[in-house]
Amino acid sequence: MEFPKKCPYCGKDIVPNEKTSLGELDGKSPSQPMFGLSVEIHRCIHCHRAIFVIKEELKKESYYLQSKIIFYYPTITTVDFPKRIKELSPNAYNTYEQTIKAKEQGFDMLVGAGLRIALEWLVWDYLIKIKDCKEEDIDKLTLSKRIEKMNNDFYTQVCARLIRLFGNDSVHIIKQLDFSSDEVIEVFDMLCALIDNELQIKEVNDRLSATKPANGT
Repeated sequence: MEFPKKCPYCGKDIVPNEKTSLGELDGKSPSQPMFGLSVEIHRCIHCHRAIFVIKEELKKESYYLQSKIIFYYPTITTVDFPKRIKELSPNAYNTYEQTIKAKEQGFDMLVGAGLRIALEWLVWDYLIKIKDCKEEDIDKLTLSKRIEKMNNDFYTQVCARLIRLFGNDSVHIIKQLDFSSDEVIEVFDMLCALIDNELQIKEVNDRLSATKPANGT
């Protein structure tokens, strides 16, 4: 588990900023490896609120042989997500939020499946609410066929295809893709941004269409 990249309170980028720590190591003699737990208190460099980090440590004499984070509190509380996409597909947002929280807690093997579920909801709600598709017309289709029915540009199709395939890889032993979970999360964010731009342009067009032309134009 890594130190959180975002402050769980204000959501801004952070780095370790240790202020104090306490702990106890157990060992029979100074020459033998000693094991123990330590608790560090860090503070966000922006909002200055406390973040508690629990580490598991292995030490010999004055040297740390191993030190790893096993838990921190509070966990991430906010996840960046475009407002229009959240309103379009609340289930996609909830799934994505849970996926990011799982990753923050070190459950990397759940990320691919979570992103694929979020994609399923996003595509489903997009087709029904934006493309006016009927549920009975798309409920028997595979996810790849639903993605094709979105009729989006090349960039959107590439993003959706990668997320789908990465999700498939995550539940199979034999892997076909060479992408990290961080890369695919970034691509999911790109996909949301692309659809968000489309929805924003649609709003502009709707307002433009409702505008009465001035005399003589």
